[in-house]
Amino acid sequence: MAAITFRSYFRWLAIAFLLVGAGGIAAVAWQLPPMLWVGSSYVAKTVCSGMYVSGLNLDRIWAEDVLGRKNPLLNLYKVTVDDPAKRISASPLGLGMFERTAVHRDGLGCALAIGVTPADLAAEDGAIAPMALAPGEPWPRGEAFDGTTPPGLSQVLAEAFAEPEGANNGDLRTRAVVVVHQGKLVAERYADGITAETPLIGWSMSKTVTAALAGIAMARSDLDLDIDHLLPQWQSDSNPKSRIPFAALLEMTDGLSYNEDYGTVTDTTEMLYGAGNAIDFLSSLDLEDEPGSVWAYSSGANMLVMGTMRAFLPVDSWTDFPRTALFNPIGMRSAVFETDPAGTFMGPSWLSATARDWARFGLLIQQKGLWDGEQVLPVGWVDTMMEPVAASNGRYGKGNIWLETGSKVPPDTLWVLGHDGQSTAIVPSLELIVVRMGMTNPQDIYDREDLLAAVIAALPQDG
Repeated sequence: MAAITFRSYFRWLAIAFLLVGAGGIAAVAWQLPPMLWVGSSYVAKTVCSGMYVSGLNLDRIWAEDVLGRKNPLLNLYKVTVDDPAKRISASPLGLGMFERTAVHRDGLGCALAIGVTPADLAAEDGAIAPMALAPGEPWPRGEAFDGTTPPGLSQVLAEAFAEPEGANNGDLRTRAVVVVHQGKLVAERYADGITAETPLIGWSMSKTVTAALAGIAMARSDLDLDIDHLLPQWQSDSNPKSRIPFAALLEMTDGLSYNEDYGTVTDTTEMLYGAGNAIDFLSSLDLEDEPGSVWAYSSGANMLVMGTMRAFLPVDSWTDFPRTALFNPIGMRSAVFETDPAGTFMGPSWLSATARDWARFGLLIQQKGLWDGEQVLPVGWVDTMMEPVAASNGRYGKGNIWLETGSKVPPDTLWVLGHDGQSTAIVPSLELIVVRMGMTNPQDIYDREDLLAAVIAALPQDG
């Protein structure tokens, strides 16, 4: 990697000047190097996952997933593709300074080479293969679907892909919609170049999957909701973070001083794109509130849930845990949970799966953890996940499920939500699941309740 000299740094300051203007140059100067590192990481990881997990072409990834962020700094980046090795490197202007490399591993997706060499990352893979589905069986036991869709639902799905008129035309970018009713796949639609076999990143929908895995981890280990002294870094009684119970991490009432913003260089961007070990980074955050007293949405808390599970589960089974515990039992064959450079699954954000597989997870929640006669999630755990966190004013469930809903949809609607307009609606009273995947920016041009209400209105009245 090229050395970063004063001359090169001032060259990047000049570029920043062009991007933000004289008024903002002083503010950005001190943040420029970490911003450039984060940008390189974001581009390398996004392109790597888009190509080798989702199977999308580079042009699409660049236009939608990278430049779709509408961050002018990202226009500066260039990538190098090493296709045989499945490695993507990115740097501003392709000059090699501030370069990051992401490496794809079978079964584990892409990870950034931060604090570890690309060769070391490449040596890792997911040892357990996806479970074989029943050939020719209808979804969800298999993948068979005859494509028969009520006409009203076909129209609703067509409208879900229609780009808005005006300034945001082309920004909706709906990629998939899947509708499951009474346990059956009844409708689906995909954007051009996306199919029923395309894994799509769930972003924060991953958090709910992490919470589901936590229930299994507690059933398999000494971990429980009340236990504290969770991490090796928090073992000393003199450390106030030793008092944080596992329940507080799940509920996001941990009290840590975590900045969820994605705008520049924040705790979230450092966790995702800057840290060689996300748990080491997060464990060093200050405790600013009494655990259990204040709710604040936190990707960091969810990542610490994953790190705690890793600390309590057998080391030799960690890499296989999501697949053996959850994905295989319910047929989520496409699911890929990516890791940080240190090998901890990125619980808050980096789970990719087909829209059909996201619907399988929604169906598991609807069925209270029961799947094809097997209790995949411990009895009562889904009920716990649905319990409101008191400090959230009833908006958020203890297992990373959004409970807040408007008047357009049934009051028992549960939401599994993610960045860029990812959503899984679960309506137990109607036995209905609606999954919507996209790359939407700005997010407010997609109204998840409108889509769900339209689907409900279009369902056959005879059930």
